[in-house]
Amino acid sequence: MDGNRYYWRYTDHITNVESRRVVGLANEHTSCRIHFEELTHLRETVDDPIHHWPYGQIQSQIVSKAQEAGIPVQMVNPRGTSRECRRCGTVADASRDGREFLCIDCGYEIHADVNAAINIAQR
Repeated sequence: MDGNRYYWRYTDHITNVESRRVVGLANEHTSCRIHFEELTHLRETVDDPIHHWPYGQIQSQIVSKAQEAGIPVQMVNPRGTSRECRRCGTVADASRDGREFLCIDCGYEIHADVNAAINIAQR
């Protein structure tokens, strides 16, 4: 089997396994909704496009499995989520430094992606 075909079969397997995991986790929580960042035009707008990121593939698999399970899915505008403190609401570029988030107002400290994910879930 050539490398390219192996890569796509492996990617398909992993996205199926993980999409089942996400929907299963959501199914364990009553009144749960799955939120996604609206990243439709990401590859067109970033300086270093992510060419092999299967975001769209895993997203469509999660949506399909969530619909079968009766779990609502909502798209969320991610604008500002990585710069907004999930604790006090302050939005500041200075609070995010790479992977670290340290709020310049309240001192809240957390991994920047976790902070953004919480903000997305709360929108």
